[in-house]
Amino acid sequence: TSFKGFASKFIIGSGKNYIQFVHVKDVVQGFLKTLDSQASIGRTYIISQARPYTYEEVYGILAKIFRQKEPRWRVPRGLAKLMMLPIEGFSLLIGRENFLYRRETVNSVTSDRAFRIDRARKDLGYEPAYDLPEGMAETVAPSGAPGHGTSGGTRRDFLKACRKLARRVAEGAAGRCTISPKMAERLLGVPRI
Repeated sequence: TSFKGFASKFIIGSGKNYIQFVHVKDVVQGFLKTLDSQASIGRTYIISQARPYTYEEVYGILAKIFRQKEPRWRVPRGLAKLMMLPIEGFSLLIGRENFLYRRETVNSVTSDRAFRIDRARKDLGYEPAYDLPEGMAETVAPSGAPGHGTSGGTRRDFLKACRKLARRVAEGAAGRCTISPKMAERLLGVPRI
């Protein structure tokens, strides 16, 4: 991952729109807590970080991680969508689509995407272990920086946990499958708080 590309020089829209992230280990934590909770049956939960961040804050965090300047230029939404049209068309034509250069991405980054996790906290006891700066530093740190390369490991951890859970259910765990804190620790490693 790089923060040196052309797209990192601009903020589309005001930069005040909210976005909310979640670390893959927090997703796994929420998944395991849902499996282990009677209250979760028939319910839907939002598993995310505790608070949303503005795009300005996100770019500031990335700039610190990559030791780059924060974007200075703002591109209005309408102009950004107009600029994306030929790029999007050309990308489709040559078969190399890039989600950064799509009109839907402009819509996404100029809309608020902020959620409440109150139900997951109340019903499941879910509490995110990662905040955005820590999670991004671990996931997208440049080569040689602390945390470099761990994003693949966290994806592997998630897939490994899912496979183990599926295996347990397939081996005869009829109905509900209980995950103890010790089992979750074996699957995911010791939680970092």
